[in-house]
Amino acid sequence: MTKIVQVPFSKVPKLEFPELVNNVVLVVTKHNPDAYYIRSFYDFLLEAQTQNSKLSVSNRKTEESIVIQALKKKRYTVLSAIIGQTKNLEKVNLPEHANALSTVSVFIDGFFGKIRKDVSKIKTERVKQLFTQLDSNMNLQMAMQNVGLTPYLNELRGIQLNIDTKSAKNIEQNAARPKLKDTREVIAKMKLALTNLFRGIEFGVHAHPNVDYTPLIKELNELLTKYRSEIKAKATRTKNAAQADAATKSNEKAA
Repeated sequence: MTKIVQVPFSKVPKLEFPELVNNVVLVVTKHNPDAYYIRSFYDFLLEAQTQNSKLSVSNRKTEESIVIQALKKKRYTVLSAIIGQTKNLEKVNLPEHANALSTVSVFIDGFFGKIRKDVSKIKTERVKQLFTQLDSNMNLQMAMQNVGLTPYLNELRGIQLNIDTKSAKNIEQNAARPKLKDTREVIAKMKLALTNLFRGIEFGVHAHPNVDYTPLIKELNELLTKYRSEIKAKATRTKNAAQADAATKSNEKAA
C-alpha cells in the first residue's frame, strides 16, 4: 500500500478541520514519525495544530450584546411611557400643569416625537442630546418635575448609561475575536501541513524501501475514507434536496 486516500480539503467544513488535524496527529504519533523519516512534516502539522482554537465555534451573541438588547427593549418601554404620559397630561390639561406642560410638551415632542420608529443609533443620539439640554436648563428640569416626568427621565438616563458601558465592552469583545482573514490563513496552513505530510509519506515509501509504511498508510486511509465518504454523502443530500425543491416549484407552476 503506497497511496494515501485523497480528501478534498476545500469541502471539509471549517469547524471539522481541528478534529481532522487532531486525528491525523494521533495516528502519526502512534506510529512514530522519526521511524518513517517524516519528522519535519509532522512538526509542521503540530505547529498548525496550535491554531485550532481560532476555528472554534464563534457565538456572535456575546454576553454583553444580549444584555444590550434587553436594555434597548427597556429603553423603548420607558420612552413610550414618557411620550404616553405627556400626551395624557395634554388631554387632561390640568390648570396647575398648564405652564410647565407647555414647556415640556414642546421639548419632549422635539426629541421623541417619532423616536420609536428610529433605528437604535438615532435613539441613542437623541436621548443623549435631550439630557445635554436638560442638564443645562434648570427651568426645564423644574417643569419636568412639576408634571411628574422626572422619575421616568432618571430611569431613562440610567438605562442609556448602561447601554453605553455595555456597548464599549461589546466592541472590545468583538475586537478580540479571530477575524475571517485569520481563519482563512489557519485553514490554508492546515491544508498545506496535511498535504505535505501525506506527500512525505508517499515519497518515503520509495525513498526508504526497507521501511514498511503499510501500517501507517492503512490507518490513515481508514480515517480519511470516513471524511471523504461524509463529503460525498453531503453532496448527494444537497443535490437531492435541490432536485426535490425544483420538482416542487415545477409542480406548483403546473397547478
